[in-house]
Amino acid sequence: MDCKNIYTYTILAKFSSALSTIIPIMGENHNTVAICYYYIGLVYSSMAEYAKSLEFFNKSLNVSLAVNGERHPYVALNYNSIAILHYRLGDQAKYIELLNKSLAIEKEIYKNNHPNLASAYNNLAFFYDNSGEYSKALEYYEKCLDMSLAIYGENHPSVASVYNNIACVYNKMGEISNSLEIHEKALKIYLHLSQKGHSLSPRR
Repeated sequence: MDCKNIYTYTILAKFSSALSTIIPIMGENHNTVAICYYYIGLVYSSMAEYAKSLEFFNKSLNVSLAVNGERHPYVALNYNSIAILHYRLGDQAKYIELLNKSLAIEKEIYKNNHPNLASAYNNLAFFYDNSGEYSKALEYYEKCLDMSLAIYGENHPSVASVYNNIACVYNKMGEISNSLEIHEKALKIYLHLSQKGHSLSPRR
């Protein structure tokens, strides 16, 4: 067993041990239990054991719903994580359904500009981009961009990343001049950040 696997199984053992201590004291329906289930799900996901990951994300979701109701960040987080698993398993319909559920909750919770909302818009845009639905991809990338600008201002890696994504969509649509114009916006930000000593790693 390599070091990475030893580390992974150590984390699983710690969370399992925590659950065996917490549940007899606090009961099943407690946010700490939901969090433990969630992190166990993350560990299994990192191991590509998606069935086990889905099992623990669903446990986390059920506890979160019982404790907090539908309109809560933990519930939105679980819907988002379960959506990503379904995408990896090839169930795109389930992915988009759960992603929209997560987005609807986050819209209610945060109301105004928030990084979680920007991320949700980016995830939807990424899905439509990969599906070849470029108009819808642009719609959601633009929402992500507007929110990212409001949160971070112009000179931020997240803003540059969204500009890059939008430019790539225009390139796929054959709109080369638009693509180049927006790529230049991203490049301008990266150059500005490099002069200030920021780490530059364009993100999807």
